[in-house]
Amino acid sequence: MKGTKKLKKGSLAYIVSAALMIASLLVNAIPTTPAQAAAGSLWTTDATCSPQDLNQYSEGDTIYIRGDGFDANQSLDWQNTSTSEQTIYDSGTLQADANGYFCEATHTVGVGESSPRKMVILDGGDKLKSDNYTVAQAPTEAPTDVPTDVPTDVPTDVPTDVPTDVPTDVPTDVPTDVPTDVPTDVPTEVPTDVPTDVPTDVPTQTPTDVCNNLDGLQQFIPVGYESDGNGGCVIPVSVSSNPPLLPQTGESGMFNNLAAQLLFFGSFLFLGVGMVINGNAKKQKQTNG
Repeated sequence: MKGTKKLKKGSLAYIVSAALMIASLLVNAIPTTPAQAAAGSLWTTDATCSPQDLNQYSEGDTIYIRGDGFDANQSLDWQNTSTSEQTIYDSGTLQADANGYFCEATHTVGVGESSPRKMVILDGGDKLKSDNYTVAQAPTEAPTDVPTDVPTDVPTDVPTDVPTDVPTDVPTDVPTDVPTDVPTDVPTEVPTDVPTDVPTDVPTQTPTDVCNNLDGLQQFIPVGYESDGNGGCVIPVSVSSNPPLLPQTGESGMFNNLAAQLLFFGSFLFLGVGMVINGNAKKQKQTNG
């Protein structure tokens, strides 16, 4: 009876192994798609829609948001929030054109508005893009201090000192010394030493022996050969790379996702369990028989 029960358990393990193998093939057939990034680009601007990332505004300015690369005719929501997005100060809706582009007037900066804030674009409840901005502080009032009177000090009179007479000293005569004659020494002749001839030594020829020289002693191992251990050389035997028995991870392997790999190895595990159980049952049955 015990042997029969073990055989049943072994058969059950085989069935589970086959089921896991089939499941791994089915899961592997499901294509894996990477997560899609949020669509489009967004930046704050003004009514001209030209400046990109215009991130500073003053009280009374209207914030325009410009988007590009969204879905054609996509309906979107916008929100004016705190930088943490926990507080929503203002909100509205807009729609992209047939090219996925929009430039819409949204929030108007109020007096004493907190800063910095954030403009957020959403598709339903899913946040797509956002851009921060700040509000410039209003300048303080001009100072009321009155400048002091113009000083009334009168400048002193112009001095009347008369300059002294121009000196009448006459310069001495120009020297009449005549320079000495130009030297007539003639330079020596150009040396006529001729450089020695270019050496005519010719490099030795490349050895033509492939593996052995004439007296049978190996002198060198050419490129592409290897030593045979007896003074000669042989062409190395290329070793072909056999494909791995187990599936490899990654897109080029047998399975393209982790779930399929786990099911595949689970199938082998139950197959091994079934083989062990059936083997023990057969031994026990032979012993009892």
